[in-house]
Amino acid sequence: MKKEHPDMSMEAMRRENKRRRALFDLPYNPVTGYGDTAGARMAFKFTCEGENVDWNIPVAMFEEPVARLLKKYKSMEKAAATVAVECEELFYELMRTRCHYDYEFWTATCAKIQDKETKKLLPFILNRPQRKLLHVIIKMYEAHMPVRIIICKARQWGGSTLVQIFMQWLQVFRHDRWHSVIATHVENQARVIRSMFTRVAKFHPPETGAITMRNFEGSAKNKLIVESEAIISIGSMQQPDNLRSQDIMLAHLSEVGLWKETAGKKPEDLIQTIVGSIPYIPNTMIVQESTAKGVGNYFHRAWQNAVQGKNNDAPVFVAWHEIKMYQLDIPGNVTGFIRSFTEYEHFLWQSGATLEGIHWYRAKLKEFRGDVWRMQSEFPTTPDEAFQSDARRVFSPLYVKTAEQYIREPLFTGELSAKARTGPSALQDIRFAGQPGGNLKIWIAPTQQPITASTNQHIITSTHQHISNRFCGFLDVGGRTHAADWSVLSMIDRLPLLKGQPVELAAQWRGHTDQDILAWTAAMICQWYDHALLGIEVNSLKRKGEEADHSFTILDTIAEHYDNLFHRTSIEDIRAGIPKKWGFHTNKASKEMILDNLNAALRDASFIEHAQEAMDEYNCFEEKPDGSKGAVEGAHDDIVISRAGALWLAQSFMEPPKIIRMQDFRKLRRNFAGEASF
Repeated sequence: MKKEHPDMSMEAMRRENKRRRALFDLPYNPVTGYGDTAGARMAFKFTCEGENVDWNIPVAMFEEPVARLLKKYKSMEKAAATVAVECEELFYELMRTRCHYDYEFWTATCAKIQDKETKKLLPFILNRPQRKLLHVIIKMYEAHMPVRIIICKARQWGGSTLVQIFMQWLQVFRHDRWHSVIATHVENQARVIRSMFTRVAKFHPPETGAITMRNFEGSAKNKLIVESEAIISIGSMQQPDNLRSQDIMLAHLSEVGLWKETAGKKPEDLIQTIVGSIPYIPNTMIVQESTAKGVGNYFHRAWQNAVQGKNNDAPVFVAWHEIKMYQLDIPGNVTGFIRSFTEYEHFLWQSGATLEGIHWYRAKLKEFRGDVWRMQSEFPTTPDEAFQSDARRVFSPLYVKTAEQYIREPLFTGELSAKARTGPSALQDIRFAGQPGGNLKIWIAPTQQPITASTNQHIITSTHQHISNRFCGFLDVGGRTHAADWSVLSMIDRLPLLKGQPVELAAQWRGHTDQDILAWTAAMICQWYDHALLGIEVNSLKRKGEEADHSFTILDTIAEHYDNLFHRTSIEDIRAGIPKKWGFHTNKASKEMILDNLNAALRDASFIEHAQEAMDEYNCFEEKPDGSKGAVEGAHDDIVISRAGALWLAQSFMEPPKIIRMQDFRKLRRNFAGEASF
């Protein structure tokens, strides 16, 4: 599918593209300190040998005597004369002081790295992705927080180099006896990383301080920085015993995605040994970095936890389009090029790529013979692409990206209560109570049950009309314990259909509980939502290890008191006197049907999603090599199935919503089994 970008005119896209291209060449001068530098800085001006010096230095440096002296006299010569030293001596004192406070200045003036292509030794001047990472590190460091970072790398942009040389700066200039470890999959990789440190030490200018490295206690695997008495140890997943585990303050864990679990050894065990030995105090640093190597492994789980805020790690990802070299000029008509965008290229533009970047991507994809999955694995646009397994994602990233514009926090979070948790009394005197961390999230309140923020109480509206068939809910049944799958009820508001607009997520219940309580809870919520249609997925209601069909017992009991329960019995069978089969039965055909409907709703923007956790599941839902569909290993898909079922009810099964008069609505309410309290 090819179409013009719906949100921007051609001229607007040209202007935006110019702005994006300029980001590659942001002013950056680590020597003067101006431009895209990290940390809090202030202007520092003085003269030296008749020339003006205009620096922008870290604020903390102004407390040093040499900085205060130059700030006062504003002349190197006058300042030197005041303290009776040579200008050259004072200048080198200033250099050493700035190296102590300004990492970027030190790397640009004192640290040499080897260029990968020419093999020449060059000053280490940070590129744009490296500066992105440094901003995260410095923000935590200056806030006196323990630095904890996890990096998902896209190709080679120098993330490991930045991390290792930053740790070297800490050990040389900032702290004495600040011991570090470098751990990799195989030990030779750790040696390569440490060689960067050795090279910097070898060519470090003596005027700003010598860096002397020796074997520690005769071991070539443990190096000592003589001047600061800091020890650098190396080790690997294959030989973890070589790592020193005491007094460690810095840890660089490289290519963690390659660390394989073997008999008696797990990546978690080694990492926890290292992490556990580092105190959680300011100035300590732990960085885990890797290219993504599939899903379900330790690195993937650690990344997910970081993104979800479940650990202390700040996640850092660099997409291919943030790297300057991946650009290709567009010959000829730029307007024609934009109009030729594929659906995925629209997604690349929405993700921040330049037009020249998209042109490069298109050309590079041809080298991969159109293998989109392989291209996305090598040059990911998002972390989800980086982590993708041998399967393929079900929902287009463009569809999900478009849907993200409606994400917002729920208006209310809490729980419903009634006269009882189960049985017909669970449908009577239903009340909502606000509760932080509650299982029920509400974006749209029921027609007759508005909630006020001040009281969290229901107030009866004075409306004289009601909408029939407005709400529907679908329950995906999970387990009872927190280790099991989630149970999820999705409530959909169909009122917008009256104006030809997309249906919308009204509420979501997500939690763990016993199955009988779960089913009655779903009925309670649907009763509260204007006696909404309730569909319950029945497969998981059949308990393993028992022959009895408990889904029959639970749903049949509910159906005696709740008359708006979905059933899958044909009209012909009902006329023939065959009992209704309550609930939605999931098989290959029915699962494909509701997932296809969800995909179409995301594609056509006929559904408005509000929950961030739903986006996470859409991005991790894939087609397996055997053709089945589900979440990537280690992730959940309960919201996906619940949304798919609810949307199928809302868009393909139910009668259209209809306005009815309040007096007629009251007559209907009298017929509600176990009428709820309004």
